Amino acid sequence: MANKLFEMWAKVKRDKGSDMPSYMAAALVPIYIMAPDDKSALKDAKAALTDSQFLLDEIEAPPREIPVNMWTAYLARVWPDHGGGFPKEAELPKLLEQKRVFFGPIAGTDPAKRRKH
Repeated sequence: MANKLFEMWAKVKRDKGSDMPSYMAAALVPIYIMAPDDKSALKDAKAALTDSQFLLDEIEAPPREIPVNMWTAYLARVWPDHGGGFPKEAELPKLLEQKRVFFGPIAGTDPAKRRKH
């Protein structure tokens, strides 16, 4: 079965050895996974988070397929200011063969700036 491109979002916490700045209590991470199906994508995403020293807190959005031929349009719509940090659409076929996982821009939370009620 050929790999497809999936996107999912996860809320994570810092684990020992993580590159996440110490002032961040948690972060929202967009994850892009090359896998044959959504179940494999979820499994591979969890493994990539663990390998990157993140603790999975919760799945914010489950894996959903992004058609490879729509990648450029997707980046323009979702990441207009960050598109240069992602693989180009022409690079995706090779990445699909390699079953790669990569993260998009990570949005962290700063506990010191949270409102107290």
